Amino acid sequence: MFGVEIEAVDGAGAEVRCDDISRLSNATFEQLETAFRDHGLLYLREQFVTDEALLDFARRWGTPQADPEVSPHPRHPTMGVVRKTPSETVNLGGFWHADRSFDPLPPTGSLLLARELPFGGGSTRFASMYDAYDALDSSTRRTLESLRGLHRPLPGAASDTPTIHPLVIRHPISGRAVLYANPAYTTGIVDMEPTEALGLLNQLFEHCTLPEFVHDFSWEPGSLVIWDNRSVMHFATNDYPGQTRVMHRVMIEGVPLQAAASPAPVDPTLAQRAGTTVAGAVVTAAMLGLGDVIEPEKARPDIEIVSEAPEQEPLDELDFGSLPPLA
Repeated sequence: MFGVEIEAVDGAGAEVRCDDISRLSNATFEQLETAFRDHGLLYLREQFVTDEALLDFARRWGTPQADPEVSPHPRHPTMGVVRKTPSETVNLGGFWHADRSFDPLPPTGSLLLARELPFGGGSTRFASMYDAYDALDSSTRRTLESLRGLHRPLPGAASDTPTIHPLVIRHPISGRAVLYANPAYTTGIVDMEPTEALGLLNQLFEHCTLPEFVHDFSWEPGSLVIWDNRSVMHFATNDYPGQTRVMHRVMIEGVPLQAAASPAPVDPTLAQRAGTTVAGAVVTAAMLGLGDVIEPEKARPDIEIVSEAPEQEPLDELDFGSLPPLA
């Protein structure tokens, strides 16, 4: 086929029909860039390409970076091998998260290509943080834009020093405001009491994972997903016990994250590489009116609550996944 066909799907992202990624013209690739800017998440099918072709394609999006949390490819150190074997019970990324948001420069995004799939299960859920932000009322958006989140790696990491990012960023490609927080790594808010901050964050996580913002992607042989790490959360489903799942991933180097209060880019493109953070302010969770507080341990069970949170009816239907056991 020639060119590219792009169709938005329910919840998050767009299906893309195009030629083999190793043969895309510059004009066709520009169409993918535009779709990536608009949706932040692209699903491609039947990409039966070599690892070298995948890496070459990834370089068109930016500079690949090694991921210390994933086993490196034996020939390509900046390509990770995400593998779950039949004997393993815990999978990588089986909880809502944005990759390495605790880094000072979180990855721009990732390309994930299916290499070996289980006979059933193993889907990945993706949530649009653009749509989640846009669905908030204007007063709530303004309040959140003044806050800064604390991002920490999971227990057992070499350092527990938090990284601070704006709770709402100005996206470096689209120029749009977007929520930047996730249940795995966002553990607090600057200048806010821990209990109050977790209550607020968990209300946001409940909101961001509503069905209208989520797409459950079923992998097929040759499926390739490209997601923007700044505007998408994801959750790898662990529902294929005793089977093998192998994916090859290339992560793209990130840029500084800029607060939404900063001016929007004049000409937002993938080439823009700039941003700063700004100071935040304090707000109570009650001001937001987003819903009941989710039990904080569903997001990060290692976080200690220093005082009792207000009693709320539990939201048992919510599922933030099972974090790996504490080290």
